[in-house]
Amino acid sequence: MRMGNKLLTMLFAAVAFCWAGAALANVEAYDNAVEDVRGYLAGMNPEMARASLKDALKHATDRYQKTEIARLDECINLIEDYLSAMSNFCANNQLDEIKLSETEFVKIVEMKKDHITVRSQGVNKTYLINQLSPKFVRILVGKSYNANKDNQAVFGAFEAFHPKGDRALARKLWTASSLDRRMLEELDVPRVPPIIQRGPDKRLSVPTEEEVEKGMEFVNNKFGKFIENADTPQAKVKLSNQLVQMASKNKALTPGQKMACFKVAEKQVKDLIQISPRYDVLEQKEKVFKTRTFRQRYELVTAANADPSDPDACRDIAAAAGKLLFDCGENNRFDEAKQIIPLAKTAAQVSGNSKVYKYADQAEKYLEAQEKKNAASD
Repeated sequence: MRMGNKLLTMLFAAVAFCWAGAALANVEAYDNAVEDVRGYLAGMNPEMARASLKDALKHATDRYQKTEIARLDECINLIEDYLSAMSNFCANNQLDEIKLSETEFVKIVEMKKDHITVRSQGVNKTYLINQLSPKFVRILVGKSYNANKDNQAVFGAFEAFHPKGDRALARKLWTASSLDRRMLEELDVPRVPPIIQRGPDKRLSVPTEEEVEKGMEFVNNKFGKFIENADTPQAKVKLSNQLVQMASKNKALTPGQKMACFKVAEKQVKDLIQISPRYDVLEQKEKVFKTRTFRQRYELVTAANADPSDPDACRDIAAAAGKLLFDCGENNRFDEAKQIIPLAKTAAQVSGNSKVYKYADQAEKYLEAQEKKNAASD
């Protein structure tokens, strides 16, 4: 009877392990799809956003996720309404010129339902309706921007998702509109880089749990002794680097074997005081597979404690924060950059990492200049 209970316990443990792995994969797939939705909305592409939302719905399991999907569905509707409103506005208006500032005017050459052509400094420039900047739209639409509750909802969505939109203005417009107040929660979500045009993604698709399980057999056979003997931080980091290199460069490995390498590598460095090794595992995994690791890397860095009494730890934090800050700059993730800059500067200053400190200082000055520029244009 005791043996039977033991076997039953082992069976339940195995089932629970598989369920946990599947659940984690499900969460990752959901997060990826939702980030794509926001990326397409930032790129003013509601059609692709809706396709990604359907994918997110397949992986949604809890109440929060389903509430988020309903909120994003409404956002897609609003961006569709925005594009329709701008198309109708341009098709039915006869404007000769637009006053951009006290001294700057642009001549309207052509206004059609899908594009606007303006002449400035002797040069004609054509902009698609979904490529207009918030500043230009505000000036073009004028008082109609805030004319009624429908307009407040529609243009509020435009400000909320456009990379250069004004979140404070979006909150003001949505608060005054007839939208459900729960929509305001969307304004607390960090902006996502716009997906304008995406070329073919040559990264590998994320393998199934069964494929990863088979890959684990390969990893255990090849690295079993090293895994068993990796009992120091240095040995764990070395093993993690070897596994990452193999997953990244060995073309003979199957996707399941590559993912297994990443999983074991991350496990080796997960509990170390250093965060850079784990950061590197996540970053490299995203380069190999069609997955997103930014949120994990962001949480890893922001949870770190840049203790001035530990220069070695600060040196490690500065290295990871510098990489993440560069990622933010490359992808217009300004909300997250603002949170990372103070940590990066403190860690870099304590550890004497002048390169990271200089980069963080430049990023801070750039964001301050952007905020002043946006304030002046409003």
